[in-house]
Amino acid sequence: MFEELQNKKLDVILKNDSRIETYCEDTMMRFFYEQARATGMNHMAYAHLGRGHPHTNLIAKNEGELSRVHDVLITYCRKAVALGGGAAAEHGIGKMHKDLLSIQHDEETLKRMWEIKQERDPKNILGRGTIF
Repeated sequence: MFEELQNKKLDVILKNDSRIETYCEDTMMRFFYEQARATGMNHMAYAHLGRGHPHTNLIAKNEGELSRVHDVLITYCRKAVALGGGAAAEHGIGKMHKDLLSIQHDEETLKRMWEIKQERDPKNILGRGTIF
């Protein structure tokens, strides 16, 4: 999906809902704003603060900005995982952030997830294009 977005000429909001330990919220918000401000692009974080589920938005106006925004997102998610959290929370990975799954899970876990998906949905009817 990220590759598809790179071909669009419209403003793109790259959203994320990470999962972090509540005691890390201040650290993560400071980290997000520091990283986002360095891009010079519009950004915001909101929702579920105090419950360990901050939502972050970065707005890219062109392909070059989209690449930088994506880099900030990857860096932010790696930090969330390093602090014991996850790259995604209640909204999940979905179609847009498939590349974040490998930040949160090792190759063996991803392989097993794919096997379970194939066992339960061999015709790939459910959630087509989501995650796998």
